[in-house]
Amino acid sequence: MNCNEIKFKIELENFVCDVPALSFIKYTKGHTGYSSCSHCDIEGEFISNRICYPGKLGSLRNDASFRAKTDIDHHNGTSYLELLSINMVENFPHDYMHLICLGVTRRLISFWMKGSLFKKYKLSSSQIVEISRRLVSLRGYVPREFARKPRGLHEMDRWKATELRQFLLYTGPFVLHHVLHDDLYNHFMTLHVAIRILCTHSLCKHKQLFEYAKNLLSHFVACFEILYGKQSVSYNVHGLLHLHKDCSKFGNLDEFSAFPFEII
Repeated sequence: MNCNEIKFKIELENFVCDVPALSFIKYTKGHTGYSSCSHCDIEGEFISNRICYPGKLGSLRNDASFRAKTDIDHHNGTSYLELLSINMVENFPHDYMHLICLGVTRRLISFWMKGSLFKKYKLSSSQIVEISRRLVSLRGYVPREFARKPRGLHEMDRWKATELRQFLLYTGPFVLHHVLHDDLYNHFMTLHVAIRILCTHSLCKHKQLFEYAKNLLSHFVACFEILYGKQSVSYNVHGLLHLHKDCSKFGNLDEFSAFPFEII
């Protein structure tokens, strides 16, 4: 690019976007359709009036197979981005702000509060009040580096992405302890530890810890299907199985998230 007679060289490292934007710019199926995963060719199943992705990964996509449209069901057309010398699969990593914070974490809390499938796991009104009380009690101890102070669960529908990140990485393990059912708490802690590793620069670079995080996410997805049912394994939950590959290419999760562009 030339600016004031100075030539600047621009290199595109990756594209950070949510799933609807991803399918729009790549001309691929949206996340509610069959064969919509951007990283593998899993077809998905129609259960309880929705497309879900139980089971293991499909065959991994690559730049050559994407451009050749070997999985014709994945494509809605040809993207102008294919004119560029970029990898049409690897250069489009999952954004953990949308995938995990606004996606999986919000969904978990919603299941605990409103879920009807496993009533023995559902939080009672008194448990919701206790968790909310604990969250609000932490307000005076949250440093100014955090954009927002904790709010009660009764305001969960209005929580921003930064609040959900704070819950997953910081406050959740404390406020849920001895309140949430042990099976659900241990399951949540699996996600907490995995994302903590992948969010931390030094931990993400540690080979053994990185592999541990990868295994934790696989375990989390497998247990998600058992605890919440096949119909609950959404695009976002399935996307956790691909997260380690994005981190191995671009570094820790904050290196390719949408948080820098979020209005907090």
